[in-house]
Amino acid sequence: MASSFDHPVRGTVHCPAAPLVSAWLDAHGTPNSIAPLTGLPSPTAPADSSDGRLAATTYLDLDGRAVGIAVLAPPPFADRAAAAVSVWTACLRTRRLVVPLLTPHCDGSLDALPRPRRSTAGSSSAGAECRPRADAREAVLGYQREHQTVLLLGTQHSRVDGPAPRAPGGVVPVRDEGEAAKVLVEDPRNVVFVVAPCADIRTVSAVLAVLRNRFPLLRGQHPDQWCYRSTDNRLAAGAAVRFSDLALAVEGAPPGIRQAGGVVAVGGLGDLRPEDIARAATISLIGPPVPRRHPAGPQVTDLIEVLSGLGPASVVHQRFISDVSTNVFDKAAQDR
Repeated sequence: MASSFDHPVRGTVHCPAAPLVSAWLDAHGTPNSIAPLTGLPSPTAPADSSDGRLAATTYLDLDGRAVGIAVLAPPPFADRAAAAVSVWTACLRTRRLVVPLLTPHCDGSLDALPRPRRSTAGSSSAGAECRPRADAREAVLGYQREHQTVLLLGTQHSRVDGPAPRAPGGVVPVRDEGEAAKVLVEDPRNVVFVVAPCADIRTVSAVLAVLRNRFPLLRGQHPDQWCYRSTDNRLAAGAAVRFSDLALAVEGAPPGIRQAGGVVAVGGLGDLRPEDIARAATISLIGPPVPRRHPAGPQVTDLIEVLSGLGPASVVHQRFISDVSTNVFDKAAQDR
């Protein structure tokens, strides 16, 4: 399997899709390895040549660079090598690769916050810098000083059977509409709510509708202090899925995305099927807000690299940002 090879007319041909083709050969029981090919056999060499047979295809990318796919195989595997090149050559086309840019979020807890650290280029100490998390904790402590029953709404986890948000003692987590319909409080006239840091606001709104019907005197945290990070991330990822021909989600993608209908959960390059790639003019690539240090499988950058070897690619980054413009609390602080 060639990572590059020398073409008699186009010169050096780069093969970014080599790991993808290699994974396909592995899945079809054909041993292979990836390396630059030098001293290639003549295209007119006989089929039983001990030097092997080369199957290859090439194209010129927009920058003039020669790109291609090539497999050099000994006679027993020559047909399989030719089949591999043929199958993946059918995937060559100009396509868009859409990458939703997701915002790192905090851990969703209300534990005492560490002293804020000065951010550095490329750092993402979301827990120390998450203002809504600090606001939520202060709101909880303020309500507890008033001896109110505090309901903590939502969770950064998409599933209710995930761990409940960590919170100070006496706070009651209410993670979805089902829990909102069942939660019991000692005094319905003395109940307040706080939004869990990085909870999905769509879920929070549904929970509030149930609680306000049950507890008409319910009051709570002002929306200026709600956190929209998880909501924005899920909207961005969801839009990428809806408006693409194929959606690929790697390890660490937002909760629920890898299990969504029409989404291919990518644990390895062998999960990418050539028949899916061939018909996709737009492919969305969904990963975690912060790349994993030791991922078990390929990450978004790896997918961009291999797919860029299957035709001229345009990489498009998309964002979804909710911006609270009223800043009630900032204005109050400035007026003091």
